[in-house]
This record gives sequence, structure tokens and C-alpha cells, in this order.
Amino acid sequence: MTAFRFVFFGAALALSVSAVSAAEAKQTSLDSQIFQVFERIDGRTNDHEQNVVAARARLDELSGEIETLRAKIANLPAGAVDADSGQPRRVLHGQMISLSAEYLNQSFKLVDSAAAVISANLSDLAKLAEEVRKSSDPTSGALKLQNRIQRNVA
Repeated sequence: MTAFRFVFFGAALALSVSAVSAAEAKQTSLDSQIFQVFERIDGRTNDHEQNVVAARARLDELSGEIETLRAKIANLPAGAVDADSGQPRRVLHGQMISLSAEYLNQSFKLVDSAAAVISANLSDLAKLAEEVRKSSDPTSGALKLQNRIQRNVA
């Protein structure tokens, strides 16, 4: 009977130690996932910000060209009588339309890129939230995650 108690106590001790180890391993895994998600988000956001700088520079350049064309159109003589005198105005209007279309296209690309980054970041956070909900102590895990997010954002 004493041997049985000894084996039973040993088995119980081993199970409790392995349960604690498993919980610690799960928390370490969750910590690793949180770190990886924020690394991906940070990398993705930094890449987008670098692309935005070039896109905004091009938008500023296009804006300047459009203003130059507006000034040229404003300086043209008004009330042209024949077809030849109206040609410079039509050429400048065509150039203005072309630059405006390029400006809108560049603006759309900028907004579309931002939307893609935001969507990918939100998807990563949703997957992470699902993993936190699956963790053994959801209230503790959620609070720890919220605290980490606030520390990493600040």
C-alpha cells in the first residue's frame, strides 16, 4: 500500500509539473505569436510609408505641372475667332486632362495601397485575437494582450 501511495504521489507530482510546463509553453508560444504579428505589422507599415513618400512627391510634382498649365491657359487671349487661334487652348486643355488623370490615378494607388495594408494588419490582429481566445485563461490572456498592445503602440 505504501508503494502504491508513493507511485500515486509521484504520478500526481509529475502530472502537475507537466501541466505547469505545458501552460508555460503555451504562454511562450502565444508570446511568440504576438511578437511575430507585431513584427509583420510594423514591417508592412514601414514598407507602405516608404512607398507613400515617393507617391506624394509625384503628386506634388503633378500639382505643380497642373498649376503651370492653368497659368498658361489663363494667359491665352480670350475670344478666339478662327480655328487656328483656339488650337493652343485645346492643346493645353488636353495636357491638363492628361495630368489630372495621372494625378487621380496616383491618388487612387495611394489610397488602395493604404487600404491593403490596413486590411492585412486587421486580418493579422483578428487571427491573433482568435489565438488569444483559444488560450487556457482567456481573461488573463486578453488583458495581457491589451496591455502589450498599449505598450507597443505608445
